[in-house]
Amino acid sequence: MILNQLQGEFLKKYIFSETLQIKEEERAYYFEDVMEDLKEIDESRLAGLGVTPDQLNLWKSVQS
Repeated sequence: MILNQLQGEFLKKYIFSETLQIKEEERAYYFEDVMEDLKEIDESRLAGLGVTPDQLNLWKSVQS
């Protein structure tokens, strides 16, 4: 999501598409958790994600 610079509706549609294998009654919670994690992500949480601080900062700069 960050590497592909997804934002707005494209980001939401991508996250939703990834929830299809999750039980329907749990999808909304998963979606909400992912969105919250993305709001809170910072450089201290990048370890192991394959995202550089510059990539994160670029992605954050285009978020609406």
